[in-house]
Amino acid sequence: MMHRTMLSVLFLLAPLLWGADADQDLLRRGPLQLSLKRAVELAISPEGNTNIQLQEEAVREAKARSAEARSALLPNIGSYASETSEIRSLAALGSNTVKLPFNFHLPNQAGPYDITDARFTATQTVFDFSALRRWQAARTGVRATKSEQEHATNEVSALVAKAYVAALRADADVEAANADVALAKALVTQAQNQKTAGTGTGIEITRQKTKLADQTQRLLQSQNERTKSHLQLLRAI
Repeated sequence: MMHRTMLSVLFLLAPLLWGADADQDLLRRGPLQLSLKRAVELAISPEGNTNIQLQEEAVREAKARSAEARSALLPNIGSYASETSEIRSLAALGSNTVKLPFNFHLPNQAGPYDITDARFTATQTVFDFSALRRWQAARTGVRATKSEQEHATNEVSALVAKAYVAALRADADVEAANADVALAKALVTQAQNQKTAGTGTGIEITRQKTKLADQTQRLLQSQNERTKSHLQLLRAI
């Protein structure tokens, strides 16, 4: 019991977290056993704690800025290609006015024929100090963002561990309260038996019933605290 806790309250949140189908699947499987290691793994996963998700997005943005700054130092290569099919009117150029011997005539048009045009260009900046400094600054930003991500991961892990221990303590309190209620019920039964046997009094029965009511109230409070601690753990994860 001291190394894992049962989150039965997870079933109450299943329709909100995974939908009705997932809720039915969880009900068929029964209560989930959640270890501290698994709780931390869930919290620091990409789909886990919101702070982790925000830090991962910040790292991606920093890497994108670094790649953009680095692109200014890389060669710029371009290409262009086209293909056309043309027909030229020789008549418009005066081919029909040219007189050739033996009654030969020039054609009125030439084609169709294809024209292909392909071009390649490449440019490279020899030295750009400002672009180099921007790239270096962007790389520093990536390292700083990764450090912030590690810090957030440590904070979330500590928060989940604290919430997990609180959930364990709440589970233990409920178990202790259940034991106290069972003991109080046994004492009430004992007092009633003693009165029936003539060795007890009604006052003792009343006293034991009062203790039973107090223990029952304490049990309800412990159960409420356990539900709250489980919800806090789920929120941290």
